[in-house]
Order: sequence, then C-alpha cells, then structure tokens
Amino acid sequence: MPLFLALCFVCYKQFLINYIDEWTGRGLYPGLAFFHGFDLYSPGTGPHVTLYGWATGMFYSLCGFANNPIQAISIANNTNLLSLIVILFGIFWNLFKYHLESRFFSIFLTILTLCLVVFISLTDLTTFCIFKIHADWPAMSFILVSLILFRFYILNKKNVFLLLTSIFLVLSAWAKLPTLPVLLFPLIYFLIDKSFKSAFQYFLLCLASLLSSIIIVGLSYGFYDTYFILFDHISDNKWSDRNSLFDGKGAPLIRMSYFDATPLLLRFLSMYINEYWYLCLSSCLCLVTSFSKLINSQNRFIFRTLSIIYFLTLPACLAAVAHFGSVENSLFFANFSGVLCLVSLTLVAVVQIFNLQQSAYILLFITYFSCLPSLRQARSINTSSLISPHQQAFDYLESGKKDVYFGWYPVSHLLHSSKNYSCIEVPTWVGMTKPKLLKFGLNHIPNNAKFLATSPTGYGSTILKQYIGDLVEVPAPDELSSWRLYEIKALSTVD
Repeated sequence: MPLFLALCFVCYKQFLINYIDEWTGRGLYPGLAFFHGFDLYSPGTGPHVTLYGWATGMFYSLCGFANNPIQAISIANNTNLLSLIVILFGIFWNLFKYHLESRFFSIFLTILTLCLVVFISLTDLTTFCIFKIHADWPAMSFILVSLILFRFYILNKKNVFLLLTSIFLVLSAWAKLPTLPVLLFPLIYFLIDKSFKSAFQYFLLCLASLLSSIIIVGLSYGFYDTYFILFDHISDNKWSDRNSLFDGKGAPLIRMSYFDATPLLLRFLSMYINEYWYLCLSSCLCLVTSFSKLINSQNRFIFRTLSIIYFLTLPACLAAVAHFGSVENSLFFANFSGVLCLVSLTLVAVVQIFNLQQSAYILLFITYFSCLPSLRQARSINTSSLISPHQQAFDYLESGKKDVYFGWYPVSHLLHSSKNYSCIEVPTWVGMTKPKLLKFGLNHIPNNAKFLATSPTGYGSTILKQYIGDLVEVPAPDELSSWRLYEIKALSTVD
C-alpha cells in the first residue's frame, strides 16, 4: 500500500508539471486539431499546426471533448497514464505467469515491476518524458503494443496479429520519425529464428501497411506538404560538433550528410556508452541470454525483442541528439527500451535464483529503494493547475479581450472559438532552415490582436521578425503572468 501511494503521489506531481510546461501544447494542440479535422500540414498557406506526425494527434485526440485547457490537459494526462499501465502490465504479466503458480503473486510482482519501471524512468532526463504530453510516449506506446501483438502472432500464428503488428509500428513512425527503424524488429526476429516464410509474410504486410498509410496521409494532408514538414525542412538541420553528449553551448554547427557525419556519430556513441553503459550492457545481456535454453520461450521472446528494439533505435536517437536543438528526450526510445531490458533481466534473474517469497521481498526492496529519488523530486514540485498558461489564455479570451494572439500553441483559441490559428513553433523552426518555403504573416494572426504571447523562454520572438516585422516586448498583465508578451509593431501602427 505505501508503494502504491508513492506511485500515485509521484504521478500526480508529474501531471501538475504538464499544466504549466511550455511544451505541453506540442502534443495537445495536434490532438485538438486532429479531433476537429483540421489540416495538420499546410506550409504553403497555413494555418500551421505541428512539426510532428499525425499519429501523435490521433493519440491525444480525445482531448477534443474538453471544454477548457485544464480539462484537455487532464484528459491527455490520463491517456498517458492509462496506456502506460495497461501496456506495461501486459508485457510483464507474461514474464511472471509462466514462472509462478500463484496468480496473486504474479499480479503482485507485475505491479511491483510497473512501479519499478516508472521510478527508474523518472530518475533520468532521457526517460523522464513518459508522462509528458509530447510525441515521445505516443510513439513508444505504439511500439510496445506492437510487441504484445507480435507475441500473439508467435503463439497463434494468425496473420491478423502480424498485420496489426505492422500497423502499430507504422503508427509509431507516423508519431515520431526516429522510430522508423523499429519496423524491422519482427523481420530481424524471424531471420534469427530462421522463420523465413514468416519473415516474407511480415515484409509484405509491413510494406502494404506503410504504403497504404502514405497514400491515406497524402490524400488527407497533401503529399508535398507532409513530405516538407516531416522530412524536407529537417534535412538542413545542422550537426553540433561537440564533446559533450547534451551540452552544445558554443559548439560549432556544421551542415553535412549522414555519411560525412559518421565520425561524429561514433564520437557520440562513445560518449553515450560512457554515460549509459548499464543500459548497453543490459541490452547486450538480454540479446545473448535470448539464445539460452535455460529460460522459457516467453522470456526469450521478451529479451530478444526488447534488445532488438534498443539496438534499432539507438543509431537514430544518437543522430537526433547530435543535431542542433536536440535535448535529452532525443534518447528516449533507446533508453526506455534499455530500461525495460534492465528491469526484465533483473526480474527473471531474481525469480530464477530465489524462491517465491524471497523474490517478492527482493523486488519489493529494489522498488522501494528506486522510488526514493522520484519521491524527493516530486516533493519539490510546488505548482498548481490554476496558473496553467493555456487556462490563463482561455480565461482571457472568455472575458471578451481579443488583443493577444497566443501563438505558442494556440490551444486557448481553438477551445474558445473552435478556430484553427497557426502555432508559431512551425515558422520558428522552419524559419531557421528554409524560411522562404513556408508562408507565415500578419494574415495568420487573429483579428484585433496586437500582441503576440509566447512561452517564458521567448521562443519565436527573434526568428518571427522575418515574417511579421518588429516585435517589442511589453510587460504582461497579472492575468497573463505565465506568458511573455510582444507588441507586433506592424499591427499596432495600423490604427
């Protein structure tokens, strides 16, 4: 019971962060736009919604039922939590039910394991985003659902499960592109297992799923528009030539091909292994142990698939973190897979070596110990949903005031008027690489608006000048204390 209460407390505190986090709109606004059927990709005309795949919007689309930002963020929080619990319970339940005759202890140890994964994930910034309203968890959840479906295929040999596996892996890629290599994990699994017929079947089903999704997305959002937003504009992103895994301050920025960047990527791999050697080691041990006859088929399956996913995502994650603008969450897919390898390896070792009662005590001790950093961190979170920037903006609009354009994710505008206005994240980032290929101007700003409201960091206040002219910061009123306001001089001089 104390451990369960600790988990609830930690989750509650993490959810509170989403109400004030300046990046919450990155997952929330596409979800609302998807629910309303808006065009997500319109670089040539606007409005501009997102730089991420449409599957993230689909994942958070239930937020569209909300009447205000607080409700929308709460729905997104619960979507993250429910999917995390159900998916991880499904994975680890299969680890224990073959080991333990007692159903009660199987459920008990599965819940312990779920807590352990959450607590370990929250101790590192690369896996901290399991509760963030972002593109990371939707993509990872699709991967883990595909893993469960793939297991159903291995047990039942029904092609419908193989088809569903390919569909969810394709959804993962449409949520966030670095997961694209994971489409190969069932194929590699079959080739290792020498199941060449199944490998060929999966290849055809995966190809059909991918091509079908491309056609549907192209017809829905435009082939060129989708290509430009998700692929083309990021091709000019510069590499950060540095000797630190995350700190790129003062590092030279170089534009080069992936082939030319190979030495840089090897340097990042070396820095990564130095920092996260325990995840590399756990994943290697999982892969090697998956060939052992000393463990049952279910454990071999979990070990092999998780380690394959880890090694498939690692190169893409390293490439992402080596680019300008990337932060710790760029390593999420590899490191979260590595955490699952570490936990799975630990669980199987404990259950294999010790008896039932001893295993329960050992896992309980490990979980209690791992929760301490998360609890200490959660206790330091002192915030409230009442100061949510998006709720402040919504209340401001509800009061009848129309002079502010809340561009850093216009969640409040959409919930207030059901209208789709441009999210300034899109011209901010595209404006750094291919500014002339994206249309953004004063006509994208709501009528009567004279001020641009952006995040506390001030994103867009410099780069957007090339589109809408001079921006001069002005003091924000108390009712908009969580925003930074900039006067749009081109509009203020119209009168």
